[in-house]
Amino acid sequence: MKKIFLLVFLASATFAFAQTSSEILPDGGGNNSSDLQNINSRSGFWINSTTSNNLDGTYYLYDKWVNRAQVYVSSGKGYNIPNCNFNVKFNRFEALLDNDTKGKVFAFNTRDVTKVKIGPKTFVTRAIDKGATYLLEVIQMGEKVSLYKAYNSSIIVARVNPMTQVPMGNNKVDIESSYYVEKDGNIELVKMKKSSVLKVMANKKGEMKTFLKENKLSLSEDADLFKIFDHYNAL
Repeated sequence: MKKIFLLVFLASATFAFAQTSSEILPDGGGNNSSDLQNINSRSGFWINSTTSNNLDGTYYLYDKWVNRAQVYVSSGKGYNIPNCNFNVKFNRFEALLDNDTKGKVFAFNTRDVTKVKIGPKTFVTRAIDKGATYLLEVIQMGEKVSLYKAYNSSIIVARVNPMTQVPMGNNKVDIESSYYVEKDGNIELVKMKKSSVLKVMANKKGEMKTFLKENKLSLSEDADLFKIFDHYNAL
């Protein structure tokens, strides 16, 4: 029953997307029934909700699921999907369907996804960490260099009462971020400190050093990082 609903849901979602995104969906929006019959095995799978009552916090990037996303897959098609969220633990986008009441969500296969637009954010897939495919948030994309943000999760273990040896509360989900630079066809992890960023921009180090100082830009703010890399790409 879920598979049938998903096909109808994706068909209607894709149709709505095609009305405004014909450039992306030249084939008419992916409404071909033979394509949609395989969407469950090719582009994703059903899972149980990954929310845990034994943890404080969540593995999801957004507090709420009221997020509409445009999900593009390797076939070239795109789907305009409501109720999406990004699961940091498994590095994938998931969709909670409106009529689902059993805690089931549809998880998109990251290996089949090429790009996702959700709110003001855009994610693209890139091969990092020995070729593994990851979804990375685009901070700034340019001809010389591009900057991406990766989200990672870990568990902060609750302190244990030394007298009773009983945990003082629940373990907590901690979401952290790191940054990757793509340059000359290579992508590598980069620390957001002045010396590391200027090393990436070595051929314009003097100009960029002055730009950073005059504009009082922070390497801890994504908005400022966009300005920094955007200015470098324009030089």
